[in-house]
Amino acid sequence: MTDLPLHRSMGVVFSAALLAAGCDPGGASGSAGGGAGGTTATSSGGTSSGGTSGSGGASGSGGTAGSGGSTTGSSAFGDWHSGWILSWPTTGGDDAIGKLGPSGATVGGTFQGTLTLPGKQATTAIANGHEGYVVQIDKAGQIVWSTIFEGTESVWVTAVDVDATGRVIAAGRFQGDLTIGGQTMSAPGGTLRAFVALLDSDGSSLWTRAFGPTPGGTGVWSAGFAPDGAVWIAGEHNQPFDIDGVTVPAAGSGDVFAAKLAAADGARVWSQGFGGTDVEFLFNAAVDPAGDLLLSGVYAGDTDFGTVTLPPGPVDGYGYLVKLSGADGTATFAREIGSALGYVTGAPDGFYFSGTLNGAADFGGGEVTTPGDLPVAAAYGPTGDLRWTAAYGDAETITPSAALPDASAGGLAAAWAIYGAFDFGDGPVTILGGEDVLLGALPTDGSPPRLHHFGDTGIQAPNSVSLGKDGGALIVGRYTGTFSPGPVDSGSASVTSQGVTDAFVLYLAPN
Repeated sequence: MTDLPLHRSMGVVFSAALLAAGCDPGGASGSAGGGAGGTTATSSGGTSSGGTSGSGGASGSGGTAGSGGSTTGSSAFGDWHSGWILSWPTTGGDDAIGKLGPSGATVGGTFQGTLTLPGKQATTAIANGHEGYVVQIDKAGQIVWSTIFEGTESVWVTAVDVDATGRVIAAGRFQGDLTIGGQTMSAPGGTLRAFVALLDSDGSSLWTRAFGPTPGGTGVWSAGFAPDGAVWIAGEHNQPFDIDGVTVPAAGSGDVFAAKLAAADGARVWSQGFGGTDVEFLFNAAVDPAGDLLLSGVYAGDTDFGTVTLPPGPVDGYGYLVKLSGADGTATFAREIGSALGYVTGAPDGFYFSGTLNGAADFGGGEVTTPGDLPVAAAYGPTGDLRWTAAYGDAETITPSAALPDASAGGLAAAWAIYGAFDFGDGPVTILGGEDVLLGALPTDGSPPRLHHFGDTGIQAPNSVSLGKDGGALIVGRYTGTFSPGPVDSGSASVTSQGVTDAFVLYLAPN
């Protein structure tokens, strides 16, 4: 399996040893190798009709990418232009994710050193520590409110979501003491504990909860709102821990958990723990329109999802896709996907997977292979029946990371950080900096994607993609140097980093 450094929402991947110690996993993701060729496959009802393509993979239908971004493909889905771009300086590094909501963009992140938000007083994290934050941005790209999650040691915000009323879920993990809305939570003695906070539309705290054993390691990687208004969370743990008197079990050196909490006060509705004799990592979770929870990650050894057991995974792991019932958290679908690593998102017509593949994977319609790290996507129906798969790129494509995707009735929006060069069938395009953002809008029927390429000097790498009800899209990520996405509707047309890495927030307006 490729050593693809999927950020799992924040550029960090736990190791089993760090989970066992309950230590700060720290650090940002590195890079992975590339490869030659590509594969494509399509599926209807689980029968593969694809094959291997030598140099093009799946392709668009015209145009090449430039520094301001461009598009290919014939679908109207993903026909965007740059609305605005925003950034804020940090002295020690910044990483963020975001979601589009009714009033604009909600961004959550983690920084080191000093963070200076526009129009706000600078905040300095504790020496060698991290602080978390949430920022609300209006539709014109102006900051409306912000809140800093300050702790006595470190705080990481690794998940955010926003509902139709503007309420915000922010979740992650912390060490030491963390105070939100006057409530103090503790993770003593090097313990890493999970937290989840519900904020009102003005950023004030409604309730906050912390979970995890002491000592031990626990963290939330994904969180959000269910269709019924409840809050769900999903993450990792290495020791049994308690939620409202019910124990979440632990079987190996690292396991996966999920829970549903009441919207009123965060009380437990249900909780589940999954694992085996070795280790399981969670890359992300997402809810579908029916309220069921989707999980994506990697596992080694024997892995039990309660009602579903996956085939034993090798030491270096297999990717997995799992669907949990929104009613009680029991597994209703699970699939091992070999060397494919990436993220899952719900959609009106089922769910999607997007990430990278270096080697072989069976998404449900026969084996798909790639000789190097290439972007890949798969579409499933509500019960897990494969609709189509596709791999994109050519011999020069290198994909060190993929962003958390999002989907709508139009299709899947997925992003990859790429460097070197790539060819989607209409000639090679050279990346402009250390890494560039490649955004693909993939129609529901698996037809050629509409592609957007954003790049400049330095590094631009996406962490998340979010689709709005107005047809717009939001890309949040990290960058160095100067980043210009081209002409924008409002605000500055470029941003310049001032620290090790800074966060960027790019809104793409519908044409």
